[in-house]
Amino acid sequence: MTAASPSEKAATGGLRAQLAPFSLHFVGNQADWEQPFREAYFHNTLGQARIAIGFGVFYFSLFAILDLLVLPERLLEAWVCRFGVFLPAGLMVLALSFHKSFMGFYQGALAFLVLLGGSGVIYLTTLTSQTDSYLYYAGLILAFMFGYGFAKLRFVTATCCCWTLVLIFEVVEFTVNHPSLKGLLSNQFFFIGANIVGMMICYHQEKSARLAFLLQNQLAEQNALLLSHNQNLAKLTNLDGLTKVANRRHLDQFFHQAWKQCLDERHPLAIIICDIDVFKQYNDHYGHVAGDDCLIKVAKALSQSVRRANTLVGRYGGEEFAVVMAGAYTEEAQTVAERIRQAVQQLALPHVKSETKVVTLSLGVAAAVPSQYLTQRELFQCADSALYEAKLAGRNQVKVGQLIKA
Repeated sequence: MTAASPSEKAATGGLRAQLAPFSLHFVGNQADWEQPFREAYFHNTLGQARIAIGFGVFYFSLFAILDLLVLPERLLEAWVCRFGVFLPAGLMVLALSFHKSFMGFYQGALAFLVLLGGSGVIYLTTLTSQTDSYLYYAGLILAFMFGYGFAKLRFVTATCCCWTLVLIFEVVEFTVNHPSLKGLLSNQFFFIGANIVGMMICYHQEKSARLAFLLQNQLAEQNALLLSHNQNLAKLTNLDGLTKVANRRHLDQFFHQAWKQCLDERHPLAIIICDIDVFKQYNDHYGHVAGDDCLIKVAKALSQSVRRANTLVGRYGGEEFAVVMAGAYTEEAQTVAERIRQAVQQLALPHVKSETKVVTLSLGVAAAVPSQYLTQRELFQCADSALYEAKLAGRNQVKVGQLIKA
């Protein structure tokens, strides 16, 4: 009963479900799944359990009609069993099923009802004559069906419960009913056979539920892992491989999306273009390895200087960076640009070919409220022209392009 079929291995992604042979509990490195499975099983079967309780109470009470025909002289005892014992117990368990703590004892509560109902049927056999007792024996088969299937008891609970009923039946048969040998053997075959069939059905139902639960959770874990990988991949494809800020493609996409949003909402949009001063001479003097290290440090300084929502820092060219700021007016963009300039200068990266003797930035700023009379290209060219002015004015400074007052 414990060997995993190829379909089961396929269903669990090639990983064999680790289940205890009899109890079906998750074991080994899957033991942590046991409690989550029980919680999921409870929530998945609670609705059916309530229907089972209601149906069981109704059907057990409905058999009072049989009592009228078979037990007219002992009707009070039969109806006390049905309406004085089982009916209140069933309604009480049904009411408790709506309480938040029911999950902690619902298997025991359902098993109690199965035992109570089955014991009630056995008790009713003691009230009849030997010739009529068979009319109630069928009710015990219904109790087995209820326990192994309808009530959604787990395998161990259902098995213990239903075999306990068989044991109670045997005791009552030998001590009270004293049936004929033919009747005794007939009942043994039916009740033991019903239990064996019920066990097989219940076992495979629970095993299937556990395999489905394991598969569902493994798929959820794999999907979460895949989503994480996809997010990391998307992040990597949007980043510049050297500086780890946005690459030009992502920067252009962000600029386009920000433009559309600001156009729709009539909000301003600013762009800052930054260029490392005399970087070619830096590379020629210090080498490309030092040049790459310089780019990395400058990009980090830019990112740390721009702590703002709806803003993206990206590498636009070899030594050129850009900052797109949605919702920013000229004054705010100029302030951010000056903060960036100071942050890079304070890195104090040696640059003997520069007049300042350290690495510096020149920055051009442009801001406007997007409209049908202004294009993205025009705003970018305005910032680029401001950068050119900063270079002509001696570098290491911020210049603001004049386009549309924003």
